[in-house]
Amino acid sequence: MTMPRPNPRAAAMCGEPESLRPRPAESRVFDTDDLDRLRHGVATALRALGFAIDEIRTDPVLITTSRAFGPVHRLAVHVYPREEAQSIVRAEAELLDRNTREPPELRRFFEALSLAMYLTGHEV
Repeated sequence: MTMPRPNPRAAAMCGEPESLRPRPAESRVFDTDDLDRLRHGVATALRALGFAIDEIRTDPVLITTSRAFGPVHRLAVHVYPREEAQSIVRAEAELLDRNTREPPELRRFFEALSLAMYLTGHEV
């Protein structure tokens, strides 16, 4: 049985709260099981993109951020361990402009995180 996909326009018309509306999100797998290193890399990447860190949780890893400019108002990043010395990083965006479908900040975040992990890992 397939589940119905949420419709953001219907949610807005029906008066659903913001928390129930779908948010743009992306996930990536990193070849490390060092969650502290990933947490540090995530925080570095978010600061490089102009986000202020609001909260950091360590178990499970969750970093919430915000900023006053651009299409993305808030960004929440979750880090999960995965089998075989890998971890999953998932970023969810809360948008200021409801018409934006795929904000470039998600792509930029993962590019910055990859760079931060490379620099951290190789001490360049």
